[in-house]
Amino acid sequence: MKKAISLVLSILMVLSLSVAAFAAEGDFRPSVGSKDHPVIVPQDFKGIFFDALILDEDNEVVEGIHLVTGEKPDGQIIVTAYSEIEVANERVNVVYMQTSYEEILDARSLKELNELIPAGMIVRDFFDITLVGTYQDIFKEGKKLQIRFDISASLKEKIMALTRCSDESGWEFVESVTINPDGSITVVFDKLCPVIFLTEDTGAVQSPATSDINTTALWVLAAIFGMGSVCLLIIASKKRASVK
Repeated sequence: MKKAISLVLSILMVLSLSVAAFAAEGDFRPSVGSKDHPVIVPQDFKGIFFDALILDEDNEVVEGIHLVTGEKPDGQIIVTAYSEIEVANERVNVVYMQTSYEEILDARSLKELNELIPAGMIVRDFFDITLVGTYQDIFKEGKKLQIRFDISASLKEKIMALTRCSDESGWEFVESVTINPDGSITVVFDKLCPVIFLTEDTGAVQSPATSDINTTALWVLAAIFGMGSVCLLIIASKKRASVK
């Protein structure tokens, strides 16, 4: 009897630790794989609306460019969500995009991506930005790219952007991220590659395909203890029956 109870309790302890570890990882790995990339808000330059603006060294707008779309195949910039990786434009480095995404999944804490990321932040968006044609060289010329994204942010919300442009540099902060009154954010890039947006974990930001991992873990844990209790009752009943 004592051996049976000890065995059941040992199994429950191992399963509990496994569920706890699963829940801990969930705090840092919200799934963004099924989301679209944030909607890009057009910006006005000389009476014409563009999807992105090129800035010079003094942060003055010098030119506007458009997204590559079915209607504008000759555009100069491609934005690709992870959910589109299987049908991505051939000019997008999907292998590096996949590697960057997997690094996020493998991280037990966002501090493994960059030690300066504050506690309590989660990844809310992952996507890639690629410049095409001669525009690939604008950063070598000291220029920057300004893009406005509609993410329905509040003015009090903490939003951060990071890019991963090489294995050596890893995930680096984008210095200029501004929240606008309409809930959009204006981001100024000095390099382009896979991008992540971070926000504070208030429990409100979840991917469309993922429920609250921690809540699931608690239900699993409760089920485990429930099954364990039933096992103990059965063993005890059989013991009493054998005594009689």
